[in-house]
Amino acid sequence: MIRKIAVTAVLAAVSPALASDNFEIFGPGTQTCGQYLASSEHDQLLAEYWISGFFSGVSLAEPTQNKSGMHDATGGKGLPSVLKIIKAICQGEPQETLQEISGRVWVLVTRKNPQ
Repeated sequence: MIRKIAVTAVLAAVSPALASDNFEIFGPGTQTCGQYLASSEHDQLLAEYWISGFFSGVSLAEPTQNKSGMHDATGGKGLPSVLKIIKAICQGEPQETLQEISGRVWVLVTRKNPQ
């Protein structure tokens, strides 16, 4: 229940429409970190494309700007750094989904507090 509330809070920060339970996650974002880490290099790359799309979508929807004034959901860290953070968290939390971890990392790298 706490996990569901935390994910809802993160999504609410992106868009009030996403705060409800009435949204669908498609593709690799639904897999657990354990599945992601245990998958082939090809399947990991597909998951990383999904993560890239997640951060691109948040960049479109969220007004956080980097030093050059671009909307940047990676907090200026760039996608390679974000992927390293996601992998590190996934190693310690293999039961979490990529969608959940991506949302948490977005909050972490942009220093947002969804409370």
